[in-house]
Amino acid sequence: MSHNIIGSFTGGTCRYRDAGFVSHEETVNMFEETIETTDTYTKKILRSVEGTSVFATLEGAGPCRGMHVATCSPESSVNAGDELLYGVFGSSLYRVYQDGSYFLVGDVSNNGEIVSFAETSGVPGYLCICSNHQVYAVNLTLPDGEASISALTLPVRAGGTDNISPTMMTALNYRIIVNDSGKDYFYYSELGKPNGTDDQHAFYQYKTRYAYTKKDGTEVAFSDNQYYAPSEDSYVDGTLQKEDVWMGSLNFIKAEFRNDPIVAIKAVDAFMLVLGSSTYQIYQWQDSLYTPYITTGKTSSIGCKAPKSAAEVNGRVVFLGSSSTGYNSIWSVGEDGVTRISKDWLERRISTMTRSDDAFGYSYTKDGHQFYLISFPTEDVTD
Repeated sequence: MSHNIIGSFTGGTCRYRDAGFVSHEETVNMFEETIETTDTYTKKILRSVEGTSVFATLEGAGPCRGMHVATCSPESSVNAGDELLYGVFGSSLYRVYQDGSYFLVGDVSNNGEIVSFAETSGVPGYLCICSNHQVYAVNLTLPDGEASISALTLPVRAGGTDNISPTMMTALNYRIIVNDSGKDYFYYSELGKPNGTDDQHAFYQYKTRYAYTKKDGTEVAFSDNQYYAPSEDSYVDGTLQKEDVWMGSLNFIKAEFRNDPIVAIKAVDAFMLVLGSSTYQIYQWQDSLYTPYITTGKTSSIGCKAPKSAAEVNGRVVFLGSSSTGYNSIWSVGEDGVTRISKDWLERRISTMTRSDDAFGYSYTKDGHQFYLISFPTEDVTD
């Protein structure tokens, strides 16, 4: 079985609720473009959205679970260091070059769901993939035959002993960030990780912990995780011991505004949107090793209904909303606030669907225009 990669996309239609009226918004594979504006009128035209064409055929590949355009490629490749398309098909990660050729990099765990990508900004750059509650990394600059996929050791859940279970991932200011399914915490990697050195500990800190006997006879064991040296007059001479260990439960932040679980997380430029089922919070990075992200905005009225619908569009995050004021609405969030961008007809259409929480969103640019598309797999519909 083979799968085709489509080079462009087509649009949908809309109409008023009353069948006797034709909506001024109704188009079939067309969009409105302003070409002239004066003090008295605005001149607009309708342009056609190009249809689809086959760009490459990946023989033997499974169903597409996500694609990402990386900012760089191996210098020795046909792309010569320029952008490069990556795609996860079934359990396989491919590089797809501009001439239509492709290379199988390796395999990731496959649960049939849409994957999440994040690209580090260090040197060398790494592409990270979140698939089936695991995180993988691949060097963007190594040539075919040398590049391989490595699995990252996940951090320990805050307040627990087991590892987290991420479903979404993003990157901001030299760190990758993941959520933990069903929880309201997010976790971030060490600065510049992964970078090819100790990547299995990308989320971990290398710490010194101490064991000793207090002068009152109390024993402090390594398992007590004391990471600061005791004062010399507080322990029995000759009992102080220390060991260096990797700790994986230190790099996390709790989204404290509400206790709804984090279902999606997306970074754009200097800010990161953390989406819960009924709220969202905006974080910005700050120059701090211990608290690299700080919240700058929040709301209790809008959450995310379809986690995979979140996509970047022109420096903002667009997603399918879910809450008392945002159910089945499509929202656009930026540092300056939130805007409802869907119309009543579309929200009514979504409300009639058998299932919409499995929707996934993506964006593309054509002739200076940016488009957001949202697909509903159960309904087999794309708008």
